[in-house]
Amino acid sequence: MTRKEIFNRTLALAGSLYDPHEAAAIADRLCADLFGFGRFEVAMDGEKKPREFDKALFDNALERLSRGEPVQYIVGHTEFYGRRFKVCPGVLIPRPETEELVAWVLEECGAKEGCRVLDIGTGSGAIAISLAAERSDWSVDALEFVDSLSVACQNDALNLVAQQHVDEFLFLLKSMVGNAEKKLESPFAGMAFYAGDDAVEEGVICHRDDQTDEIAALFRKRAGK
Repeated sequence: MTRKEIFNRTLALAGSLYDPHEAAAIADRLCADLFGFGRFEVAMDGEKKPREFDKALFDNALERLSRGEPVQYIVGHTEFYGRRFKVCPGVLIPRPETEELVAWVLEECGAKEGCRVLDIGTGSGAIAISLAAERSDWSVDALEFVDSLSVACQNDALNLVAQQHVDEFLFLLKSMVGNAEKKLESPFAGMAFYAGDDAVEEGVICHRDDQTDEIAALFRKRAGK
């Protein structure tokens, strides 16, 4: 199959599920990550065949896409705060709004050396790993259930964060509250689901979905901030 045929088939399927702009982005992402070409290469030489094309892989990707599975799960990773993170079903895909939480913690605690941070429900580890990578002088702990913990540990190694952070992940899992005797400068949790509506407490950063207007994410500020 040529680049154009692969791209157009992917675009047609994505277009039946998403709006044109998102469908084009999904087709571009899937083709680029799986087969090494995107919209630009299709425009330049659409009749060229990709160097590495696995039809079984392509068919499987389209089948997963047809079920509404996010493209990040299909290609196996996503970008967050300038770094690549592995994601898979069972681990939430980091939202763009969550990058604001990382930026906020860095700003709020930026002047402090040796700051201790606890990320509750770390999932892919994107928040904890990003903070640890940005501030090597901080001690960043993360808490998660065992099924998601392996993904966080893989991302820790993928992003070349110090091995001590993987040890902290495992230690916290075993103790559930690990290092409780040590002061935490910034305990936080990025909430993916929220049952309420407008009754959001003061001091909480609230993001709403642009299309549904439902609350999509909550970040709690420290008291007095």
